[in-house]
Amino acid sequence: MRSQTFVLHAVVALQAALGLLAVAPAVQAQSARSGGGANAQLMQQMQQLASERTSLQAENAKLKKDLEDLRKERDTLENGQQALDKKAKASEAALRQIPASSRSNQPIARRQGCPSQIPRAGSASAPLRCFPRARRRRL
Repeated sequence: MRSQTFVLHAVVALQAALGLLAVAPAVQAQSARSGGGANAQLMQQMQQLASERTSLQAENAKLKKDLEDLRKERDTLENGQQALDKKAKASEAALRQIPASSRSNQPIARRQGCPSQIPRAGSASAPLRCFPRARRRRL
């Protein structure tokens, strides 16, 4: 009988020990979950970061569009500058082809074909302007 009682007590003690081991992890898990406020704080930070990311993506898209617009404007200005450079070179080439005698510093009236109104060399009077003759109206 004593051996049966001892075995019975050993079995009960073993069951109690196993029961305590099964309850101990549950108690630790409950104490670890007590920091639920930190979880909520992390969620709030994640939402804030997602919002900032969205606004930065929108700003980035706007800046890319502005950059593209500025590049197009720059290209247009460069093309206009090239056209002006070509026109200037063509004008210079045309000016070189004109004889030097035509480009001399003659008075305006002589170049316009009004030789009668140009004062003679050595005259002290100011040069006259050449005006076309007024047409008379017939009545």
